[in-house]
Amino acid sequence: MKRISEQYPIYTRLHDLPDIAIYQLATSIKNPPFYVGTSSDVEARYKKYVRGMRNNWQLHESNVKLDAFKKLYVPNESPVMVVIDGASTNEDAKQLEKHYRDKYTAKGYSLINSSNGYRGSSKNIAKKLANDGIDAIWDLKTILVIGVLLVGGYIVLRSWA
Repeated sequence: MKRISEQYPIYTRLHDLPDIAIYQLATSIKNPPFYVGTSSDVEARYKKYVRGMRNNWQLHESNVKLDAFKKLYVPNESPVMVVIDGASTNEDAKQLEKHYRDKYTAKGYSLINSSNGYRGSSKNIAKKLANDGIDAIWDLKTILVIGVLLVGGYIVLRSWA
């Protein structure tokens, strides 16, 4: 994989950039994507995300996408944009975009732009993307608290007997 921008974390899996790029956004190169899109100028698209996030623009970008981008944004690090395929016409690009969305959804990846449209509220999706792994810790804490409450309740009930 080759980095194609010094200013932004944009990479490509292709030898040459296509006329229209199919790209994915992810929290890092190694993590699964949370968004799949198309662009004839990936660096300009990434720059548009950054400006939109900073200025609360909506342009054609949805609240879901900008909220997720804002929550994950670390200058020159995250989210990562990776060009995964290319097309020469808009029609072909849209078909490839749908193909990758379906492919990733079938693998169990949670895309904010599944083939069925945007999923969930923007706050919930951005929070989920930014807090990967936190749920497991929270679940462990919850189990410990419930355990303490059960043991404490048992001790109190035993002392009354």
